Amino acid sequence: MGRLFALVYLSFWNSPTVAALSEDARAAALYLLTCPHGNFAGVFRLPDAYACDDLGWTLERWRAAAHALVRADFIARTESGWTWICQYAKWNQVNTNVRKHVMQLLALLPEDLPFKASVYESWTEKEPFPKGSERVSESTSTSPSKSLSSKSFKSSTRTNGHSVIVDSYHALLPDCARWMVRTDKRDRVLAHADKLAREAMGDRYDPERFWPAYFQRCALDDWLAGRQPNPANPRWHQKLETLLDDTRFAQVFEMQEVCRE
Repeated sequence: MGRLFALVYLSFWNSPTVAALSEDARAAALYLLTCPHGNFAGVFRLPDAYACDDLGWTLERWRAAAHALVRADFIARTESGWTWICQYAKWNQVNTNVRKHVMQLLALLPEDLPFKASVYESWTEKEPFPKGSERVSESTSTSPSKSLSSKSFKSSTRTNGHSVIVDSYHALLPDCARWMVRTDKRDRVLAHADKLAREAMGDRYDPERFWPAYFQRCALDDWLAGRQPNPANPRWHQKLETLLDDTRFAQVFEMQEVCRE
């Protein structure tokens, strides 16, 4: 379930907190609300290098702006890049389906994340909009074309665990390239991966358990997790289709049995 766009209220510009920020800090705040590394929960890992590359800023300029946002209580941030937009839950009311996805993302946060409890509290103290409500914070509608389905992964069913694969990949490997749009080719990649997992696990196959464990294994390796830079291509990001091909699947699966009790 990936975002195609993010909601920013017009009142952002009239907020006393934002008005008191420097020009760079305001730009950084707007970037964090809309950046491609974000998610529905408002808490995500954003390495300094990604922000600098996206904004075209030096490391010193980005860190100064980020520190200003921390001092203003706009965000909380760790040295490893985990970032929480503190009022995100308040600004983004969601329906039941999106709320379920948010709780799945929160369950995958590192146990030692300093502000994990506060993130949970910000989401659990509010009620979601009813299922089917038109008022949602983010839409995934796209224009149909010959090569693209009119559905994104948000609206895809969990048949064969396709949505589980994409959700787990996005949540556990934030440094990798994102799959925002559903295509026929991507559906075939997911179907093949699901088949490999079923054959490997047999009757024990449970997509909801298998795929989070699979991508947790990927996260242990810098190259698989997309953290290892490529000097020949600084904008390189690891891709889901690479992590799911036959050779890579066997490599990851054999690191250990990913759904071992």
